[in-house]
Amino acid sequence: DVLLYHAADGVVLSSDLEDGMLVPTLFEGEDGFEDVVIGVGGGEVTVNSASVVEADVICSNGVFHGIGTALNPLKWNTTLLGVLGPEYSTLVQALMAVGGGPPPIFEGNTTLFAPSNDAFAALPSGTLEALLADP
Repeated sequence: DVLLYHAADGVVLSSDLEDGMLVPTLFEGEDGFEDVVIGVGGGEVTVNSASVVEADVICSNGVFHGIGTALNPLKWNTTLLGVLGPEYSTLVQALMAVGGGPPPIFEGNTTLFAPSNDAFAALPSGTLEALLADP
């Protein structure tokens, strides 16, 4: 199952990716195929919270993108993005940086005051990077 979460049907090149884009994987969960969240910004592309370290390696049967971290097929991150929308993809990336899964605050009923991508972009230079490096 974990390997299927690392694969998508068809050829998706880096030029096709947009910030907040959901890409359905070949991993089928209870409610259908699970998505990964694409992050594009600051000269970096991420899949969930994993940095793309090598992009667009064309193979005979598709394309390969190297990532720096193994992905974990957790439903909560795409569910949260689906509720919030792509304008909150930076928040979802930050939450994933906590450890790839939902923080303990998401184990029960929770109120989340969610900063938008614009709110994160308005932070002083280097602040977001520091937060993501040490969540």
